Amino acid sequence: MKILACTDGSETGMKAIEMAAKVASWEEGSEVTAIFVHKPIQTMPTHGYVPHHYGERTERVEIPQKVRDDLLSQGEHMLDKAGEILEAKNVTYRTQLKEGHPAAAIVAYAQEKDIDLILIGDRGHSKLKRVLLGSVSSAVVQEANCHVMVVKDKK
Repeated sequence: MKILACTDGSETGMKAIEMAAKVASWEEGSEVTAIFVHKPIQTMPTHGYVPHHYGERTERVEIPQKVRDDLLSQGEHMLDKAGEILEAKNVTYRTQLKEGHPAAAIVAYAQEKDIDLILIGDRGHSKLKRVLLGSVSSAVVQEANCHVMVVKDKK
């Protein structure tokens, strides 16, 4: 079974990695890919956000390479932690660091690699926030062409 375990470094994201290890143990030959997707950051405002409809424009500057490198480093660190969890459970795994909108990148990768099951953490947004803002896990459930398991934080 090909399993895609999504993490953003949150508690539920790491629980998705742990659950992926458990699911992988159910079928011999299973492989887990731990994926971390960071949103692309090209520019940032030079001062506080001012909506354009107020007539004032917000200037933007390029993000320095060091900041981009730090973002990649954070993603690599999260994947290293995921790898430690999977290795400790004797699971065959690989890691994947992607840039893009998280839900779209996860779904595209799953389709490209013919993934059987996606595991993703539920960030625990309130119902109202989820309706107003949506969530990565909701978008993945709606768009994926394979099974999706949403891992919730047991509280």
